[in-house]
Amino acid sequence: MKDNWISVNDSLPEDNSKVLVNEKWVYTPFIGWYCRKYKKWYLDTTYVEIIGDAYSEDNITQKDVTHWQPLPEPPEPK
Repeated sequence: MKDNWISVNDSLPEDNSKVLVNEKWVYTPFIGWYCRKYKKWYLDTTYVEIIGDAYSEDNITQKDVTHWQPLPEPPEPK
């Protein structure tokens, strides 16, 4: 997955589709989505609550997000 990161300077994900996001202030990627209408990144707060982080959506701005990548496909059920 390391080579799949896309710079926000090169492109942005489809509108409102969940992706894996890398932010310059945090070393752990998180799940979020980008809204083109408002030109704003949103944080999936369900994911944040699970990992116990204290970030709020208002902390994530276009300039903070550096890279993104599509979420991997879930494993096949057995």
